[in-house]
Amino acid sequence: MPVAYGSWLSIKGGHSRNRQEWSIQRGPNPALVPWRNNRSAMHNARAHNQGSRMDTSLLDDWRALVEGHSDIDKSQFIALFKEHGQPHEVATILEGYKHAPELARRTLEVLAAGTLPYLYLLPTQRGTPEQLAAATRRWLDVQADFFERTGDSELMTLTRNARVICKPMADLKAIDNFDIPGTWASEALGDAVREAADCHTAADYALFEAWYGIAADYGLAWYIAAPLIALDIDFTAYFELWRLGGAFLHLGEECWVAQRFEASTEAALANALQAAGAIEVTRTSDSLEAYFPSWLTLTADLVITDHTLYAEDTKQLDFSVATRASIRIKGPGPQEHSPMADLDKIANAIARTGSRFVISFQFERTLYWQDAEGLHRDV
Repeated sequence: MPVAYGSWLSIKGGHSRNRQEWSIQRGPNPALVPWRNNRSAMHNARAHNQGSRMDTSLLDDWRALVEGHSDIDKSQFIALFKEHGQPHEVATILEGYKHAPELARRTLEVLAAGTLPYLYLLPTQRGTPEQLAAATRRWLDVQADFFERTGDSELMTLTRNARVICKPMADLKAIDNFDIPGTWASEALGDAVREAADCHTAADYALFEAWYGIAADYGLAWYIAAPLIALDIDFTAYFELWRLGGAFLHLGEECWVAQRFEASTEAALANALQAAGAIEVTRTSDSLEAYFPSWLTLTADLVITDHTLYAEDTKQLDFSVATRASIRIKGPGPQEHSPMADLDKIANAIARTGSRFVISFQFERTLYWQDAEGLHRDV
């Protein structure tokens, strides 16, 4: 079944033996979903299935780890501050640590700077190109000063002399060669942080993992943990760039910066799928997958080069497709759940985003579409 979604989007689908398929294409929306790894996906699924018991057990597990009564792997605490981000909870988690008040202040400052519509924290501010360029320049200069102090003349020169250029987010996402000065600088900073961090126990390592897990961002983790890192560098500049919604790539002579939310159809789509009842939504660098109780699966291609809307009956819609997705139904599914009911929920949830879209079966029959007059259906 095809769906086209815009802001704009379209979906197509088909069927084979015990499987029916649809596809969706969708357009840009103002939010960006950060990368996600498999271990956090598994944790999110467990949290969904176990409900409030996960909340209690995660804090219990943390206390047991701190007291030396447990050897739970640090990856299990990646959601610690997302599930327990209230001031009293943060204070409890950090109790007994050196600089606990300052660590709590920074943790709460980062949490307050974003929102959690998805698995990781997203910044709520939207910086202008001028603000993003200035923030990027400050972060480059902070790095250059650090590399100068540590005697790395090559990285010092590269970061100091890089020319900041504002680009569309699509240009940054199109870069597939990461053997670049920005990567070298991040690796050098990471090595320095590991050597300088006051990190000795399993709980210490789990705490750093929990800070990283807030936004899947090492720079933010280093900003929060700075009181525990004996390095002469101020990560505030990085935090300010992140808070403005900035994403950057230091390519060498140029450093590109973009507002990561400008091309972010995927965040709105992910939120819509969760609102439609998806039991899990996962993301890779170029796709989004959602799983529903009826065994319906939606896979969205987030990076496309063909923006044509495909459907035999476009219902007089004409838009440039930004995201395409396919929907598959495997087998009859559980008796208590209906794939067609899930499909209807998906259509209604996408409609609430305000996007134009088309859902059709094998491009031949249009089942759902949204135009300026609202959502329509022929099912």
